[in-house]
Order: sequence, then structure tokens, then C-alpha cells
Amino acid sequence: MIVTIANGQSISSVADLGPSGHLLGFALPAAFSGATITFQVSTDGVVYQALHTPANAAISFTVTQAKSYGFTADIINEMGNWRYIKFVSGSAEGAARDIALWVR
Repeated sequence: MIVTIANGQSISSVADLGPSGHLLGFALPAAFSGATITFQVSTDGVVYQALHTPANAAISFTVTQAKSYGFTADIINEMGNWRYIKFVSGSAEGAARDIALWVR
């Protein structure tokens, strides 16, 4: 599965994980310019909110271009209840960027 952050934007297209999919990790392209990734989630695919842990901390990754990131069991559990997920770059991307997702 692939999501795309459009040129000049910081929020990706939506990943629809279906009723029972689980996001396990992601891979960034070589030209990715953001230094962080956070997430927006939705139950209906219409209204999105930033994803936080029960302790009110944003789920966030400090990232480097051309790297792959796997989720810990805790993050998989936090994301497991959300069907619709968007990736948020810490800065606007200078061109369209595809992010590859690992879903089970």
C-alpha cells in the first residue's frame, strides 16, 4: 500500500486499512524532506484528528529520508483501532512523495 504527500503539502492521501488491517511500518523515499512523521486518524474517513497515546503524547517518529521504520507492539496497538490513517510530514514536501506502508 502506498500513500502520497502532494507537492507543497504536508499531509498524505488516506490509507484505508479496511475493517481488520494493521499498519506495521513504513518506508520513506530518498528525497523526503520532513524531519518528523505524525499521524491523523479517522473512524469514518471524513473527520481526522491527530493520533495521541492515552498519556496525551503524539505518536511521532523522528525520520531520515530513504529509511524504513517498523512499529513497536505499543504503537501497533494504538493504531490498531483506526481504519483510516494519514501521514503528516513535519514540513511541506518539495515534490510528490510516496510512502510505502506495511500492512497485515
